[in-house]
Amino acid sequence: MFKLLFKFVFYLFLVGYFTSEAAAPKLNHPKIQEAVVKCSKDKAIDRKTLLEALNVDQVDAKLKDYNLCILKGSGVIESDGKINLAVAKEFSEMFFPDKVDIIMKTCCVVKENADETALWISKCLLNLKLI
Repeated sequence: MFKLLFKFVFYLFLVGYFTSEAAAPKLNHPKIQEAVVKCSKDKAIDRKTLLEALNVDQVDAKLKDYNLCILKGSGVIESDGKINLAVAKEFSEMFFPDKVDIIMKTCCVVKENADETALWISKCLLNLKLI
């Protein structure tokens, strides 16, 4: 009986995992998820579209704005456009504990404006195959 129950629970987990929009639950944190939902609604874009655009380096102004919205909403980028290194490190330690140093040194780089900083962070994480 226990074996059957375990198989059922495991099956539900797999179905939930592969059918969720996240299918990359790496960034499953309430603050991040809340920012994604809010920005998706406000900007009429979804995270999947952004990730696809980042993959082919076709990010337009609307996608940059959406990306910045998520990073600001999650607290990684502050309202003045600077990176909140404490939050970036906290998320790095939480989601990618073996990559904290490289993320902090390579991805947390301030660019000419907040849009470009947010874009750099996202592309960097994508290039490191973390998102």
